[in-house]
Amino acid sequence: MAIKIKDIQKKSHDVSKTTKNRNLLDFLNKDISLKRSGLSDKKKERFYGELSILVNSGIDLASSLQIIIDQEKNSTTLKIYENLLNELIRGSSFSNAMRSNRVFSEYEFYNIRIGEESGTIAVALDELAKHYKTKMKQRRQLISALSYPILVIIVAVAAVVFMLNVVVPMFAGVFQRFGGELPGITTTILKISDFLKNNVILILLILIGVFLLSKYAKRFEWYRKFATDILLKTPIFGNLFLKINLSRFCSSLYLLESSGAPLIDALDLANKMIRFYPLNKAIEGTSEKISVGGSMHESMKKYKIFDAQIISLIKVGEETGKLEYILKQLHEQYSEEIEHRTKQLGSLLEPLLILGVGLMVMVILIAMYLPLFKLSTSII
Repeated sequence: MAIKIKDIQKKSHDVSKTTKNRNLLDFLNKDISLKRSGLSDKKKERFYGELSILVNSGIDLASSLQIIIDQEKNSTTLKIYENLLNELIRGSSFSNAMRSNRVFSEYEFYNIRIGEESGTIAVALDELAKHYKTKMKQRRQLISALSYPILVIIVAVAAVVFMLNVVVPMFAGVFQRFGGELPGITTTILKISDFLKNNVILILLILIGVFLLSKYAKRFEWYRKFATDILLKTPIFGNLFLKINLSRFCSSLYLLESSGAPLIDALDLANKMIRFYPLNKAIEGTSEKISVGGSMHESMKKYKIFDAQIISLIKVGEETGKLEYILKQLHEQYSEEIEHRTKQLGSLLEPLLILGVGLMVMVILIAMYLPLFKLSTSII
């Protein structure tokens, strides 16, 4: 929602100008979150971005929060913002107010704390806004690339199920009346049709059970390792998900490094922002080796998830004292590659899926009409 500032210093005019007429864009870019008790990435990006604009306009933090509160309509979000403001009024720092709310991560808390101590809180707010903006952009790119293929798969499954449960049984009745031996492909399709027709409830229960079991198993390390191993071996998708997580790693580490966080603390906090098992284990191991005197690039060599490029560039950053710059460049490079690959993915999957749907329908039609052709030739 737009921020409208009235009866405030003239220098805050840019805030209302920047945020005007964004309602339609917000609706189109809405970030859907199942965690109703917290803040979605979209809301966090907006929150930090607006706070940064207001603070840079010369408005104190408490007044900036009050402006945002006055424009907020969601009751859950409003309560979170009001709790922050109440903590500030009681004399708490903004970082401590965030920690007490529990909807903000240690990663966010640490960045704001460093910004408060160094007097660069506006910069910290702006960097957090950019972080969540980039995170959402990558998610939207992936959704955009997969939305059409997923729609095609759903339509294909619905069409095949319809044919197997409606069309095929009609032909089965015709075949029974004529008698005779059916071709192997026709017999197979008829058996599949009978199985689906007689076991619909069982199939649904199995699918629901697998889904619930996978959700439960995510808490176990062996399952997360198994699932990510399978994902990484998946053609096209495996490498894409790896790049996305490496991009987030570089972005998070850059943000913390630019805030002045010690490297070990930055690695530990960045690790909390990533949910990708092999990368989590690699970051933990790298952090442990650095804590006993190892260099970052040497510590990363042990883990295959870090390719030669990222290791060599990290080495250059450590030797030149420009690790922060290198991390930023790596993040931008990965982001560009992700955007390019997601576009390629959509272009590649669309014709393949259409071809696959056509082949499935063709097989079913051939299986149904083949006996009729044989019957007509035998009559002739």
